[in-house]
Amino acid sequence: MSGDMKYRASLTNVEKIKWVFPKPLDYSKLVDVIRESAKDSITPELINSIVDDLLSKLRVPFGKGRRLLKVAIILSYTRPILLQKIEILMKYVAYKEKYTNARSVRSTIDKTVERTFYQTNDDSIFYILDEYYGEKMTTKSFINSCTLYIRKTIKNS
Repeated sequence: MSGDMKYRASLTNVEKIKWVFPKPLDYSKLVDVIRESAKDSITPELINSIVDDLLSKLRVPFGKGRRLLKVAIILSYTRPILLQKIEILMKYVAYKEKYTNARSVRSTIDKTVERTFYQTNDDSIFYILDEYYGEKMTTKSFINSCTLYIRKTIKNS
């Protein structure tokens, strides 16, 4: 931090210095910089680990459906716009996993989400995801809740 404009200008040319703040310190700017720096620490491995842990907590059955669901959740987290139209998300999942038919991908993921609800007789899914959609969630709402869970987990860590 510096109040001297000449000194501040010379500091910005030093390679290891990323930010120079003027005095008086704008705390909201500092918080923005910290948040931006934290984004750099969110690695694909971290997201993978969080999703694996979530799917285990939710007792999602192992198999092709779990793998496809995991891809859908990660894609939705990294590119939230894909979740606006579930069909588009399924096309991306199919493409990423080298499937020729997005409908079969959608069907497999739908069945996996449905089986997950049948396997858990209690409301544990809703407690884990902090969301309640009635008797059961649609695939879209389930994936959306999972992406919100990832965001909360990262924010709280």
